[in-house]
Parts: sequence; structure tokens; C-alpha cells
Amino acid sequence: MNDNEIEKALATGDWGVDTESALARFRLRAERERVVPIVAAPRRRVATGWIRGLLEYARERGVEITTYTDYWARHSAGKEG
Repeated sequence: MNDNEIEKALATGDWGVDTESALARFRLRAERERVVPIVAAPRRRVATGWIRGLLEYARERGVEITTYTDYWARHSAGKEG
């Protein structure tokens, strides 16, 4: 395929999509079929096996395990920026 053929193949007209009427049809169908949104409950992230093992090892040796948020809340308390 040469440059002219590639140019010719890619030279398609702008078809123009009517998104407003498509959205209106979608809304009518959703209403007609009584579609209701379902919000999934947020899933708690589960640590992988090696992280759990590392945390367990640290706890056994008396290392305090804390979240990033708790750490910075504790260490920035009383400090004014």
C-alpha cells in the first residue's frame, strides 16, 4: 500500500453523530424498562500474602503498625505551617 492509497483509505467524511437524540432515546428506554442505578459497595483492599506475612512478622517483634493518615496526623499535630 503506497502513501496515496493510505491517504485515500483514511479520507472518510465526518458522519456527525447526534449525541443529544441518542441520549434522549437511552433515557426513554431506561425509564420504560424501569432501570435503576446500582451502586456497588466499596470493596476493602486485601493485602497480598507477602504483605500480611510481613505485617505479622513486624507485630510479633513489637513494631507498631499504623496507617499513613494516622502517622501524619500524629506527627503533624500541633505543628503550624
